[in-house]
Amino acid sequence: MNYLFFGKSADLNIGNGKTVSAVGRLINEFLLEEKTIFSNIKLIGVPYVELTPNNILEVIETEKAVVLFDELHAIIDIHHKVSPRCKHHIKEGTCFDISELFRQVRKKDITTLSTVQSYSDCVYRLKVVMQENIICEKYDISTGRFKKCTMDNCPETHIHRIMQTNYRTWEKTVFDPTLYYGCYDSSEIVKGWQGVQLEKM
Repeated sequence: MNYLFFGKSADLNIGNGKTVSAVGRLINEFLLEEKTIFSNIKLIGVPYVELTPNNILEVIETEKAVVLFDELHAIIDIHHKVSPRCKHHIKEGTCFDISELFRQVRKKDITTLSTVQSYSDCVYRLKVVMQENIICEKYDISTGRFKKCTMDNCPETHIHRIMQTNYRTWEKTVFDPTLYYGCYDSSEIVKGWQGVQLEKM
């Protein structure tokens, strides 16, 4: 299964709960299944293997795995032509290798959890293989009512809930992110893979 978490196009997409939603889903549903976890962000208190351009082929060959791509648009830009000859990365065809991973998830019992700023930031070739597209919006419930957060750095008095809307069915789910804030570094800068030097074998 491929999950994509994103914010509304005209919304304040930064800090809207995309990454914490993906991390929460990873912990809640997959940590207990004894699957290998790969992540391109640092996870705290969760055993995982760092996901880099150097081991993407290893990830594709692994069975029973969960793969977290935070800021997927930084890895595959929407202007990339996804093909084996793509030269936007140090290793030719990295875009194609990643797209093959998304297409093989059912056969290999792999789950991918990806985040992008907005739906338009996801390259079309990957959009068509995403089974669950989830819009994330951050709300403050400290007053007892749901009030949309309109800033990235909220006051400490805010008590957050993430409204997750299924882009296909429009079903809404309220997600409590507070249990997962300590499971990753929300200020970590996610670097793209363009120009990343491959390790020598």
